[in-house]
Amino acid sequence: MAKHVVVHPGQPLDHPDRWILAASVVLFTGGLMVVKARTTGGIALERVAVIAIGCGAAFSGDAVDAIAAIATIAAAMIGAQIITGRRFERSGLARRP
Repeated sequence: MAKHVVVHPGQPLDHPDRWILAASVVLFTGGLMVVKARTTGGIALERVAVIAIGCGAAFSGDAVDAIAAIATIAAAMIGAQIITGRRFERSGLARRP
């Protein structure tokens, strides 16, 4: 998939590449959700949003270029990480020197 994005960034992803992209988002972000659920006992809604946005971007068909799909997913993951970090700091679990 990365080879296609580098060579043809302005073209939509091929059908198998869309499945690979969606699966990678679901497995990676789902794994982070499982870790959080097992350590703190809760589901992070921002991770659910990343999975929804990632699958939406991956399966957007011919409407979205490959680079736009990757950028959308990256922005969603960065946003989720910022939310998670702020929530962690507010929880009192983060130690500051």
